[in-house]
This record gives sequence, structure tokens and C-alpha cells, in this order.
Amino acid sequence: MFFNMKKQKIIVIFSVLSFFVLLIPKSVFAIPNIVGAIITSPLSSIVGIFLSAILLITRGLVWIAGGLLNMVLSPKFMSWGYTQNNPIVDVGLGIVKQFVNLGIVSALI
Repeated sequence: MFFNMKKQKIIVIFSVLSFFVLLIPKSVFAIPNIVGAIITSPLSSIVGIFLSAILLITRGLVWIAGGLLNMVLSPKFMSWGYTQNNPIVDVGLGIVKQFVNLGIVSALI
């Protein structure tokens, strides 16, 4: 199906304009500008303040979690070995050993 020249011209102009509009970078910030939001509209300022508070809380939680992870992964945190002289591994090995022995005995019977 062939388009007439007028429709083709409109489609080409729209495509070129859309392409150049999409090339323009847009500024995006994680924390909204509260002063700018208050000036623009009260509803958006209330939403912006609420979202800023949520963002502040989650940022703090992520900071705490990152600090704990760094602390746990540091070599100074745990002085036990991974397999030897580790009481947690010894307790787990004792429990698992009993279940494996029970399974082997059950399979042999």
C-alpha cells in the first residue's frame, strides 16, 4: 500500500523531530529539589518530601548493610579456621554425621 506524499512527508518530519528530541539529555536526580517542587505545586512538593524521606531512610539502611558486610568480610572479623578449630563446623559435622550414618544403616538393612 502506497502512502501519498503528504503523509510520507509528515511521517519523515515526525521521525526526524522525535530522533532529535530523544538525543537531548535530561537531568535526573535521585533526590528531588524540594524548593523547586514547592514552587511548582503543593501536591508535587508533598510527594517529593515524602519520597525524599523514604529515600533517606533506605539510603541509611543500605549504608548500614554495606558497613556490616565489609566488617564481616574483613580478615579481622573471624579468627576461626574454615574447617579446623571452628566450633560451628564441629557442631554441624556432628549432626550431619549422625544423619548420614542413619541413612547408610537404613540403606544396608
